[in-house]
Amino acid sequence: LVGRINGRFGTLEHAPIHYLDQPINTCDMCALCFLADIALITSLREGMSKVAFEFIACQRQTRGVLILSEFAGAAQTLGSGAILVNPFNTDEVSNAIYQALHMPEAERETAYVNMIDYVNRFTMQYWGDDFVTELLTQEQEQHELLSLAMPTPLPRAELLDSFSKHGSPTSKRVIVLGLLGTLISFDSFLAAEAVQGQLWKDLFALSSDPRNVVVIVSGRERALISQFLLDMPVWVIAENGVYYRLGPRAADWNTTLSENVDDSWIHSIKPVFKYFEERTPNSFTEIQEHTITWHYCEADEDFGEIQASDLQMHLEKVLGNQPVEVFLD
Repeated sequence: LVGRINGRFGTLEHAPIHYLDQPINTCDMCALCFLADIALITSLREGMSKVAFEFIACQRQTRGVLILSEFAGAAQTLGSGAILVNPFNTDEVSNAIYQALHMPEAERETAYVNMIDYVNRFTMQYWGDDFVTELLTQEQEQHELLSLAMPTPLPRAELLDSFSKHGSPTSKRVIVLGLLGTLISFDSFLAAEAVQGQLWKDLFALSSDPRNVVVIVSGRERALISQFLLDMPVWVIAENGVYYRLGPRAADWNTTLSENVDDSWIHSIKPVFKYFEERTPNSFTEIQEHTITWHYCEADEDFGEIQASDLQMHLEKVLGNQPVEVFLD
């Protein structure tokens, strides 16, 4: 690749790319980082990516621009000042190079200040002291992560016993069930398959009993829930409480919202969801009537959680002045 580029764009006096496939000592690396206008790091998978931090530390005078792969660990800490790219998208990388070369001085200064503040604060000494302190304090206090345990299994025998005891004609039992992940699997959700088979029979028997009030709670929109449950005589809560229906499909839907609801914020953040969807394989965005959901359960678990946390923080900043709640489920 380097040979093709130099052959096409190089001259006798100039080679566009100087490719060094060899170890570089610390002094030479610092000199190169000091002279560079751009640091382009396109790792497909990397941990800390310390070269990014070294580049920022050497740029105290020249204020170079850092282009960083979003798959590198440093993207989570230097992302406020670096240009983050998906290394699989060559057009995006080339646009980032152009943007970096033509970035105004004031913008470069702002980006650099954001990154150098982090580099100066969280030094190797800081991380070393923090790690040793954690080790020394483990004997005095139980660490939060070490105290995590598997949840207690559902006491099935007690549940059935309680259900039977409250079976008199004058008793009323409220049974609250989730839809996605409880009554239907994620694959059935993607295929829009209705509840059927033995599950349908059991659910219908519970909801037909006059002593029972079966409530189905879901974050899905009304039409989709009706498609899943058909004519099941249950109470339904849609879009996490935005709509509710006290009966089967023929019953009227009610809402907890006021009449004049401004949903323009959904249109304004669609590009944000699209950005994360394109950069997270096997994820997708679901747009309801008054809510919007990003599904990432089929994506890589670790990377999906990182992207979800980033999306949450970004939305909280963008929608800070809107009457909107952002939460991670």
